[in-house]
Amino acid sequence: MRARKWISIVLVASLFAFIPSLVAVPITTGDFSANATILDFEELGVNDILTNQFASQGVLFNSADVTHETESIPFGFNGSASDVATSGSVFLSKGVSTFIITFTEFVDKAGIFVIDPSELSPASTMTAFFQGGGSEVITIPLSAATSDPAPFVGVSNSAGITSLQFTITAGDPVGYDDLFFESSVPEPSSLILLGLSFFGIFCYRRQN
Repeated sequence: MRARKWISIVLVASLFAFIPSLVAVPITTGDFSANATILDFEELGVNDILTNQFASQGVLFNSADVTHETESIPFGFNGSASDVATSGSVFLSKGVSTFIITFTEFVDKAGIFVIDPSELSPASTMTAFFQGGGSEVITIPLSAATSDPAPFVGVSNSAGITSLQFTITAGDPVGYDDLFFESSVPEPSSLILLGLSFFGIFCYRRQN
């Protein structure tokens, strides 16, 4: 009986360790590992519309304008495209509408810089949708002035993030640059817990 009790404890502890959180945790660029994928959009051409150009890397977009340093930048941005972009001289712009980033295979960390949001209302948000259902809404932080650094809006969720949806309520276009995303490899401690779980199931079946 004592052996069964300990086996039950191991089973419960192991299974609880693998129940994913359904709450998205806000993160910064420093929370990504060196293995993260970063799309800076520099390879896109003048006058391109971003849709499925990065499908081979597992990302789809519901369309956004691509702005180059050589082009006139959309109304509402100050300086040249190279001044606005968080890296290089290319960034995305989208008017007052919903901008959706979809991952063809779910990731557990994702985020992007939102450029020049000084005129956004507090209702401007990013919604992260999770594998298996559920979502989390994050308010896009406001800048005090257009010269402030672009805020990075990112989330982490072990259940898996399937898409990010940006709902913008400001009158001027909003910029986006440098999409970060990654799927983490399980840590050794997690693999040990998983092994203990299977071992406990095996022992429990042997006892019965």
